[in-house]
Amino acid sequence: MKLTVQITRQEYYEFTKYHFYHTQFKKNVISMVIMVAVLEIVLSLNGFNLFATIISVIGAGLFYYFAISRILKRAKNVPDNDGAILGENVYTFNEEQILFNSQNSEAVHRWQVIKSFKEAAKAYYLFMDSNMAIVIPKRVFSNPEEETEFKALVQRKLLSNLQTP
Repeated sequence: MKLTVQITRQEYYEFTKYHFYHTQFKKNVISMVIMVAVLEIVLSLNGFNLFATIISVIGAGLFYYFAISRILKRAKNVPDNDGAILGENVYTFNEEQILFNSQNSEAVHRWQVIKSFKEAAKAYYLFMDSNMAIVIPKRVFSNPEEETEFKALVQRKLLSNLQTP
């Protein structure tokens, strides 16, 4: 199966956001809770003040929300326009391997390198490492049957990887 993929900045941003929310979000929430708890202990040294507690919790939550949003949005600007991520990439998926071709490079990946296969709202992610994936937008499939065939191939290959010692 041959797929021609033109990754956009928005799709790269969606991948970054997906990765963050599925790998780092819990750690960041725990950090925020610890920070707020320490802040509340410090504020309560002179006596408990409900208003100060509410304001500090809301302030910390807003700070974390905007900090995380800013970091994720800046990720859109990371890849170069003519680099290996953005631009036209051609993937050929077959029973033995995944072939990759772009204007400046080509690669061969054995199926064993694919650690996990995730489906998001608008794309599929074939993770080769904890933060590196082949991004296949759902819009590249010409029809639902082609998309179903792609999913079946990837799932079959991942299953056979688990069964092969």
